[in-house]
Order: sequence, then C-alpha cells, then structure tokens
Amino acid sequence: MIRSLALFALLLPTSSLASDDYAKKGGTGTRTFEQQGTLSSELWLLGGESAVLTVDIQSGEIVLRGGGLVLSEAAAGAVALVPSWMQAQLALTLSKLDESRQDEIAALLNEYANDVALDELAYSIAATSPEELSLSAQYGLLDVLVANATAIYDIDPWVDFADLVELDDGSTTVEYHHDDGSGLQSYTVDPEIYYRHVVNPKLDMELPLFMDPESFSLADPPRGVHWREWIFFSAMDDGTWDYRTHWLEETPYAVVDDDLADLEAVGWLYGFEVDPIVVVQDGAGAPLLVEVDWGKGSVLATTIDLELAHLDSHDVAANVLEYVQRRDVLEADEITLILTDGGDAGAEYITHLEAEVLPYETWDLSGGAPELDGYAKVIVPQGLSLEAYQTVYEETSAEALESFVSGGGTLLLQADPELGDSYAYPCGISVVLDEVSDPSFLGHPVLAESIAGVESLWDGVRYDGLSGDRALADTLSAVDAIGWFVTQNMFDNVSEYSNTHSDYDGERSVWPQRIMHNHFGNCGECQDMITAAARACLIPTMNVWSIEDHVWNEFFFEDGWHAWQVDWSDGPTRIDNGGVGADSSYGGGKEVSAIMGFHQNGFIADEHVALYTDTITANVTVRDVDGDPVPGAMVLVAVENYYYDQYLDQGAWVHTDLNGEVELTLGDNRNFWFIAAADLEDGETWAPASITDIQSGSYPNWFLATEAGDPSIAAAEAVAGSSHEIPVVLGGRLERRPAEVDHTGSIEVALDLELTLDDVLLDAPASRSFLGWYAELGYAYGGGLIEPLDEPGAVDLYLMDAANLALFEAGEAFEIITQERRVGPGLISQSTETNDEQLYLVVSNRGAPDHVFHGSLTLDYQGETWDWDGESPGCSGCATSPTRRPGVALLGVLAVLGVALRRFDHRTQGSSSPAPVGRP
Repeated sequence: MIRSLALFALLLPTSSLASDDYAKKGGTGTRTFEQQGTLSSELWLLGGESAVLTVDIQSGEIVLRGGGLVLSEAAAGAVALVPSWMQAQLALTLSKLDESRQDEIAALLNEYANDVALDELAYSIAATSPEELSLSAQYGLLDVLVANATAIYDIDPWVDFADLVELDDGSTTVEYHHDDGSGLQSYTVDPEIYYRHVVNPKLDMELPLFMDPESFSLADPPRGVHWREWIFFSAMDDGTWDYRTHWLEETPYAVVDDDLADLEAVGWLYGFEVDPIVVVQDGAGAPLLVEVDWGKGSVLATTIDLELAHLDSHDVAANVLEYVQRRDVLEADEITLILTDGGDAGAEYITHLEAEVLPYETWDLSGGAPELDGYAKVIVPQGLSLEAYQTVYEETSAEALESFVSGGGTLLLQADPELGDSYAYPCGISVVLDEVSDPSFLGHPVLAESIAGVESLWDGVRYDGLSGDRALADTLSAVDAIGWFVTQNMFDNVSEYSNTHSDYDGERSVWPQRIMHNHFGNCGECQDMITAAARACLIPTMNVWSIEDHVWNEFFFEDGWHAWQVDWSDGPTRIDNGGVGADSSYGGGKEVSAIMGFHQNGFIADEHVALYTDTITANVTVRDVDGDPVPGAMVLVAVENYYYDQYLDQGAWVHTDLNGEVELTLGDNRNFWFIAAADLEDGETWAPASITDIQSGSYPNWFLATEAGDPSIAAAEAVAGSSHEIPVVLGGRLERRPAEVDHTGSIEVALDLELTLDDVLLDAPASRSFLGWYAELGYAYGGGLIEPLDEPGAVDLYLMDAANLALFEAGEAFEIITQERRVGPGLISQSTETNDEQLYLVVSNRGAPDHVFHGSLTLDYQGETWDWDGESPGCSGCATSPTRRPGVALLGVLAVLGVALRRFDHRTQGSSSPAPVGRP
C-alpha cells in the first residue's frame, strides 16, 4: 500500500544567549552536554490511550510505559508468520482475546506455517470479530476457518476462468479470464479484493459454522459442512447430506439407488421447453423422471411404469404419487384427479391413495376433457387408449393442463408407447422409445458441474433478464452459469412455499447450507446463494442492501463493481442491470436512498449507490463542544421506512476519518437524517438523538420519525448532483485540553523523537458497529469492527512533569511544558529548560478513541549541564537569576517530502529554519 508521508521538522532555539561563555553574579560557567540516552521501540496506541516516555535528567535513562498490545508470546510469534500487511489487524484482533484463545490460534497458524493457505487462514481469523472468536469455540469456529481457507485451493483446479496467483510477500490474488468477443483476455485483481470478497467466510449476518443442512443443527463433519466446498462439490462423503437430493428420493419414503435396479421404463425424455431437474436417469445419463418448474406449479414427467413399480412395492412410485407442489406431499384436504378411459389404467394409483386415506376423483375421458379447478394434482397414467390420450392432449385440453400447472397445480405425465416417440406432450416434453438400464438418482445440479468448461468470467455485456427457463448449454459465462445454477435450486419464493406447506414455520435462513437444503426463498435467500456460489468459484462478490425492501449482489470485474441478481421463483438472471434497484431513474417505482455493501465483519460501504440511481453528496463533519473533530464517530444515515413513513430505518452506517469527516454518496429525492455517536470524556454520546431513545419498539431497528426532528436534507433539496454540508455537534468534550505554563529551569534538555505510524485501524465497539448493533438486537452475529484504513495517522505530544502526569492519567485538568497536536510521522525535535529530576513525554491517542495506531518510535535525549566557578544557577544564595527564555512550545516547519512506502526504513533529519511556523 502506498501512502503520502508528510515529514515534520520541528525547529526550536536551544538558548537565548549569544555564546557558551556565561557571566553572572556569583561565578562563570561553561555549558557542556554530558547526559545522553536513546530508546527505540515498537509502538501500539490503542484508542483513547497513551504511551509515556520517562526521561531521567541526570542519568539519561529513558523508560517507555504503555504503547503495546497484550499478546501472548506464542501469539506474537504467530503474527510474524503472516504477510506483513495483515499483521496489524491480526495482532489487534488477537490482543482482545484471552491468553488461552490466543495460544490456540497461534498453534493453529504455526501448524499451517508452511501451507499455501496460511494467508487465507490468517485473514479469515483477522477479519472475524473478537466477540465471535471469543464466544464461538463451542461451534468449532477455528476448524471452520481452516475448512474455508483450504477449500479455495481444492476448488481452484476446477475453475477454468480463474487461477490463484501466489505473490512474493506470501499473499495471494487471482488472475481472471474473460472473452468480450475478441478472444480470451486476462487481468489480476488487487489482493484486497480477493481477501475481502473471495476469502471472507462471512456473507453478512451469519456466523461461519459447520451445519447439518438437513436437520438445521450444528454438527461436526462430515454431517456438518461449511458452505464453500460443499456448495461447489455437494457431498464428498457418505455422511454428508447431498444437496442434489430431490424430495422424490426421500419423502414420504426413503429410497436409494439400489432400490431402482429393476424399474422398467419405456424410453427416455428430451426436448424440454423449460430446463428440468432430472430426478432419475439411466446409465447413459438420459432422463427417466424429471420435474419441470412451470409457473407456480410443477410437472412430473416419467417414462417409468409407475403402476408396475407400485405393484412391486417400489417406494419411488409411492413418492411420485404423493408428491405435490414442489417439495411437499398431498394432504388430507387436497384432491387428486386421475384421468381414465374406463379401463384398468390408474387402478394402482387408486389403491395407494385409498390406503393413505388421501382424497381423489376419477374422470373418464370418454366424456371429454375435465374441468381442473379445485384439484391439487392431476395424473395422466400410462395405458390409456389412443383416443383418451388424444382427448386429454388435444390443443385446448393441453393448454388447460399447462394453465392448471402455472396456477400452482401439480401434473403427473406418464409417457406411453401408444403415442410413439414423435408425440409432443404438454409443457414442452418429448419421448424417445428405447431400452434403458441402470436407473439412478441425479437430482439438483451441482455447482462444479454447472461451471465445468466455462472459460470466461463475463463477456462485459449487460443482460436485463436471462430467462430462468434457459438451459445450462445456453449459458455464456461464469456469472450466467452461476445464475442458472441458483435458479435450478431456488424454485419457490417464501409465499409460494408457505401457501402449500401447512407445516411451514416461517424460516428465513441466513446460512447458505440451510437455504440450499430448503430450495426456496425471497431475494435474501437468492442473494446468499449467489454470493456463496460465486465466492466458491473464486469470483469477488458481495451482498448489497437497499432499505427500500430489496437486496441483491454485486461482482467485481476488471474495472469495478457490477449489479447481479437472480429473481426468485426460478426467475431471470440480471447482469450489470442497475434496474434491479427499481429506482425511478430506471423506470421503477422506488427512490433508492442508499446502498449498504458488506465488505467485512461489520464494515459497510456506501459508494455503489450510483450504479442504481442519480445521487447527491453529503459531507458530514462531527465535532465536540470545543469544536474539535471527532475521529471514528459512527454516522448513521436514516430515511423513511419504505412502507411506513412514521418510522425511520438505516440507509447507511459509516465512520468519520481522523479529521472527523466522512463523505457519503446517497440517492436523490429522499429525506435524510444524520445521527452520530462517539466515546467522549463522559462516555458514549449521541447527537441529535440516541438510537435507544428513538427506537420504536414496533420493530427493533426502526426509529420514530417524530423523535428525530426535521431531516437534515429534505427531499426537495436532494436534487441530483447537489452537495450538502452536514455539521453534527456532540454534546460533550472529546478530551480535556491542557493549559501551557511558563516552565523554566537551570538545565537545558534536547529531545529528538522519530515517529512512524505504519498502520491505522478503525476499532469501533460493537455498539457502534453495524453487525455488532444488530447482534445485540438478536438479528445477526457480529461484534466490534476492526478495519484497516488507508489514511495517515496523527497523535498528540505533551511534555510534562510528574505531578501533571498523574493528573493527566486521572482524567483531571493538567498543565504541560510544551505540546504539539496532530503530529504525524517524522522527526520531532524539542528543547526546554527544567529543574525537574524527570520529564515525561506523553504520546497521546485520546483524540482518536476509536482508532488504533501501530508504528515505532525512537527518542534521543541530551541533557546540558554547567561547570561553575561559583554558585550554580538556581541556588538559594543567588541575588539575581540569569536571563532565561520563557518555556517554549513545540513549533515546526512542515516539509512534504513526497511519497514513501507504507513500511519505510529511512530516517529523515530536520533542517534549520530562521522562522519556525506552528502546525495546526
């Protein structure tokens, strides 16, 4: 990482005298420098804390107190194993854990010290909140993070459009291949994109864990799985639930492949208008039993002789007979209609339904085609006369059957040799009459097979809606194929599923493992499926959220982020189409206010809203009552709830920089309120109102608009392209500021402090982290936010005596000899005169309570003494005092010396200047 580095040369006069010879009443003397001392140390300044350098004037001894982390010896050694750029975040995260947990993680990192996945594992740990690392030992969290990291390397050989690239510093990135029509091209992403949006084991609000998808409970492997490898390969162990498993394999009766051995079939199916789920195939891979998602309902089509299978007690026949409305079975109040011709066809179905006490009716096709209203399922059996088939399949009757299914019904079609193999069945199905052998279950498609042979990540073309009915063979790129994979695993939305499942308990899972098992969901479940599948395929992907009641995805491609969505209910895949936000600028019916993108554990981005709507800019400045900027302040942007104007909801959740500022990009034509919070001297302080005070109680994260006052930006003023200054004043003081007093003495000292601040990290507590706050409400897993920042650090320097140090550390009013505020990296020189035995140089981070600085310092000390012929200055017998200069403040000249690397080894000396200039 490259950073602009401003080096300060602080130049102070060392004496107000013209020469080293000094004449005074009582004697003469010569000035000499005798006491010297040097101390060099790594420096950690936690938010609100300080490091104290104690300088002994006589001996020159320098002692550093504070400015470190509480790390076990093992943890410190493990941190040194990982790439340098992630060491600070990892060290800070570990420092918040107890020693035993630190040592456990250190042992794990040492175990993987020579493994190619070390960096991925270390990042997964560093990017997990301390609260989750502390409280999740019972869930085997560390084992989950190992599985997450190592799975990336297991998957890489199977992905043709992406290749992992190992870098010299131990980091990793990915090279992607794409074809825009001019041939295959490649590009490599910044490692930060790879770690945040491929490696990250957390999609948004869930906890990384091993879950049994079938029982929805925690379980150790092989029954319990993490989503990455499992969603790519499905079951790789007999003990793992296989997501290919279709309900027809197990409900209401469990069936295994061996049970299918002697099934008889008249041929195989082909020519589907809608790509089906192949439930049973023959040894050559030809479909024998399929489910076609047709509108709101399902078509089961088969060449298997189900009546013969039922006579032979094959449970698969019983399952097909009872199956209804996608992943459910007939209930006592759902009537099945069996079409007959007055003969024996369908008799075995009647036997089964009567045995199960399930209602049914029959319809003799000699009387014409039936009315289908009021039935849950319609069965067209094998063995009808040709005339009966002609009646039920003639054009108007076939259209009626298709309409019945589209409205939510279930249709069972059995292929019959009487019709030959050129007959067009309803719902776009054809049959080849042929011998088949070795039937086996197939089921839902597997991700690895869905992207096999795909060489292009994306062709760069916007697709407003690729039909959910398209075949895999028609997909053009990886993002297209992954969209297809999701459609084939997410047939129903929540309403459709709940309307046909009386036992539905309202489950809306945030775990991809469980969503894949359920095979239903709204936009939230579809979003999680895309992100899990795409990250498993090494595509940088994030979940994004608009409070206008919608969520979707973005993927990173070459030049930036692009919208990506799969509509629910086996719907279209939309690629690079900003209309997914439904903003009026795209012809939609909404005014998108903001977009929250999940980058890391609790870190939320807002910069992508311009993909979906015209925008405004809000420049928020947070200050305390003294006018001092408040770094790291949480800024919550609230807008009216999409459905209820009397409530406000979160549109954005960000933090101010070290200048107390943050710039937000927001949508136009909306009212916006800005709420800020930070730790001040008297504790956590909010303005203009506390979240707790204005929460509605109707829904935990809604706020009462009447309690929030007038909007800071009114909708009428939120004109596209406009910019708004939003000052927020917190009702308290960030820190107590010292008084500078005249401090004179007989011994002159010179201090040279060389300071580096290599790492700057936001360290926000859970109460001011988005996921941490949601976790406290019981709606998410998360905690405090540790976020590396790309901005220069700055600290305050105070030189003081022992009495005032005690006052400073007690949080009381204190005085200083000299001070310098907002000091950045560089060489800082200072001199003063003193009679104290010890001086204290305080490096303070009280001005940035939610920021952490990591770097190093070197303090060089020289103490000036005098050799006297008579009495020394300051003696009790002196009639007059020597001329002394007043106490000097730290003054400096700012020298901007260009650009330096993030971690630098050179040292820069200050230069003289006849007119020192104070730094702000």
